[in-house]
Amino acid sequence: MPRTKKNTTAPADKSVSAAKKKYPSVEERIKMSEEKIKALTELNNKRAALIEKTEAILNERKEMYDKSVHALIKEQEKYNKLVARLNAPKDKAAIRENEKMNREKYKQLMQALKNSGKTIDDLLENIDNI
Repeated sequence: MPRTKKNTTAPADKSVSAAKKKYPSVEERIKMSEEKIKALTELNNKRAALIEKTEAILNERKEMYDKSVHALIKEQEKYNKLVARLNAPKDKAAIRENEKMNREKYKQLMQALKNSGKTIDDLLENIDNI
């Protein structure tokens, strides 16, 4: 008989130890596997339905967002037109006079450019160098 180590208790009686769990048979394992497959299939179906519902909500929100963006752009354009109208000259005679002055300035500029012998590209290079 082997000696017991110091400061330890005697080995427990093996007959009193917990009963081992019996390993399931092949039929039982097949049944458990079928149940697991059924549960996972149901879970996946529920998740797929939830995903479809969520995607529908997302698409609806995207459509509402797009409409809101278009409304914002339209309102900004309207605002810009109103501001331009507010800042524009009040009578048409002043508008015509302004356009006429701009045409005259353009003609003078083109004549000066012709007289100098330079091209527009030369002027642009000079401006870039400044």
